[in-house]
Amino acid sequence: MTDNHTTSGAKVPLRDLARCHALASPTMLKLYWQPREKPLKSLRVARPGDDAVIDGFPRSSNTFATHAFFLTQGDDVKLGNHVHSAGQFVLAQRYGVPAMLVLRDPVQATLSLSVFDKRYTPPVAYYWYNLFHRKMLELEDFIVAPFPEVTSDFGRTIERMNERFGTDFKPFHHSEESSDAVFARMAREREKRADALGELYRNPMRVAQPTADKDTQKQAMKAAFKDPALDGPKAEARELFEALMQRAEA
Repeated sequence: MTDNHTTSGAKVPLRDLARCHALASPTMLKLYWQPREKPLKSLRVARPGDDAVIDGFPRSSNTFATHAFFLTQGDDVKLGNHVHSAGQFVLAQRYGVPAMLVLRDPVQATLSLSVFDKRYTPPVAYYWYNLFHRKMLELEDFIVAPFPEVTSDFGRTIERMNERFGTDFKPFHHSEESSDAVFARMAREREKRADALGELYRNPMRVAQPTADKDTQKQAMKAAFKDPALDGPKAEARELFEALMQRAEA
């Protein structure tokens, strides 16, 4: 029995297929992931009565958006985050929780994920990206927060969330000073996680902001993303991205 599955010409290990589909299931999130939440791991599965959900594909500015939201709303806000699952948005829709999908261009998001963790090869990264966003197109009750807006004008993102859901979340005043405050929060949490959970969290490739080291690794990995077997997954990813971006622009 083979341990790989071919999707549009690109081979994806069965274990990765299983993980991607498990993450897409709201039932699995509640049964498996929710009991394994840890305060220092920045992961929360949506629950009834939560204030909001901010989530998306990995390396799409999930962490910046989450900490900017905490910075402006307060640390006691109940925020579903960092599950990286369409199932998270199914739960948000079911419970009536305002939800925000952070969305990044597939070329940049998949490359950044592979640099973050080399277990996510280009075929796996694209498979996960496409499964995630294909399922998002089946849902309605969320706003789309494009990566450039999140990283340069997150206040506008919060305004759009308030307009969509009738909420009154405080605005984030995006400036060099406020961005530095968010990055400082991120750094403090990263140190706490490393102290509690291991040195892996001090790996410079896992820093959730741009660095010269990460840029160097991205350049080194670009060749792997030129495999013709990825042409199909890339085309689908582009279509999904553009379809969701239309919702952001509506």
